[in-house]
Amino acid sequence: MFAKRRRRRIRSFGAVTEEHFDKLFNINVRGTLFTVQKALPLLNDGGSIILNGSVASVKGTAAFGVYAASKAALRSFVRTWTTDLKDRRIRSNVLSPGPIDTPLASRQSPDVIARIVSTIRWTHGDTRGSCERGVISRVG
Repeated sequence: MFAKRRRRRIRSFGAVTEEHFDKLFNINVRGTLFTVQKALPLLNDGGSIILNGSVASVKGTAAFGVYAASKAALRSFVRTWTTDLKDRRIRSNVLSPGPIDTPLASRQSPDVIARIVSTIRWTHGDTRGSCERGVISRVG
């Protein structure tokens, strides 16, 4: 099972509202928990649960605090579900991709894109040139 519930809206710490917080946590955390819970009876013993996380959960990127916290909650779910579901031999994992070219990413301002790209640790196969032009890799 691959569970992906995603809502990302970035706001600086001082601009976070209760409505913003509730919306992100209701979709990313609550939605994921209850989606997996409802699907669990349909999952075979020895199966896998894979959640769609985000590198934002460990990066500390400015204005991504609430979004990052909601994705960190998914990492916590995976850790506890591994023990909760051990008798059924169900594995839990979270994939935490970096920036992905989505319609939401395309609507971000160049300074937001630059901030996201600045958090990437580059290795061999460096593609900084394409990212600096605003192209972020697409998965899928």
